[in-house]
Amino acid sequence: MISLGTFFTFYSKLPESLRNTIKACIPDKVMGNIYVNYKRTIADSNDCLNLPLEQVRIEVSSLCNLRCKHCASGAQYESTNREIMTPAIFKVLLEQLKEIDTLKDAVLYLGGEPLLNNHLPDFISQLHNETSIIHTRFNTNGMLLKEEISRRLLDTDLGIIQVSIDGNSPEESEQIRIGSNYDTVKNNIYNFIKLAEGYDTTINIANTQIAKSEDELLKGKPEVPLFLINDFKAEMIEPNYAMKWPGQSDQSLIDNGFRSITIDAQKDDCIHPLREMTLRSNGDCVLCCYDITGMMVIDNIQNNTVSNIWNSAEYQKIRKAIMNRDINNLPNICKGCRIFTNEKIIRC
Repeated sequence: MISLGTFFTFYSKLPESLRNTIKACIPDKVMGNIYVNYKRTIADSNDCLNLPLEQVRIEVSSLCNLRCKHCASGAQYESTNREIMTPAIFKVLLEQLKEIDTLKDAVLYLGGEPLLNNHLPDFISQLHNETSIIHTRFNTNGMLLKEEISRRLLDTDLGIIQVSIDGNSPEESEQIRIGSNYDTVKNNIYNFIKLAEGYDTTINIANTQIAKSEDELLKGKPEVPLFLINDFKAEMIEPNYAMKWPGQSDQSLIDNGFRSITIDAQKDDCIHPLREMTLRSNGDCVLCCYDITGMMVIDNIQNNTVSNIWNSAEYQKIRKAIMNRDINNLPNICKGCRIFTNEKIIRC
């Protein structure tokens, strides 16, 4: 039997498409628990400075062209400042990332629409050419994935584009994703696939569904909708049920015809602050990728470096609490996160 360290060392060096294939075979909670236990083997829980930063999540745009009903960003759009990450801010970040040789992954997405930032292809190229990062990806609603930007993206070493198409029909997707048009997104994906022939960049689909009842949620992951199977290859599609985001108000859910419900609530292991730093478009470092509205800002890269922030006392305290399963010493945003609460969204 191989050790956890050997497994994750081997796993981290695989192409992202293959890692995603492996990850798809292992339930998220199992993968998370394995990963946290691996971290416990390489760092004393009383000295979390030894944990390497492996992934950076960069919000290249907090602006969005849609107002998705189930998304904390879309349903509470005015809850945070909205802006594009400028080349000046990105340059500050890039210079700091050059000094971190443990970085392997970059996700250029948080809560907005990355394709609203015309500098996105340039940012991706610079990450590949000037840092140790070898895997890049981002999520998009697909409405702006036109030929010109597609060609520019393919000329980078981008790994994966994930397009969000929700619900169980084109009509439901458009009803949930206000401002989206299914035919436009579908045709943009088709055109991208044609342009991507001969390139290593892949494109897949994230499908979020709103359950109608608790019983439906208890059955596990939803089935891939028939309309997506008819239009795309089934292996491209990853279905999930909608979750309640930290900071997402009950009133915003009710206003959109939803309510939250706790399913099999349990304290579970979280991997995000153990391996990933999340940076907003203005340079703010927030706790993790679930903080899409900046509820907990730890520092800003214009005032401090990525390395110093990662090794800060505040980050260490949170990591110690996670690794010791000490829920009482976690910040409130963690206590209200779906990883610990397992809160999902269902229709009223």
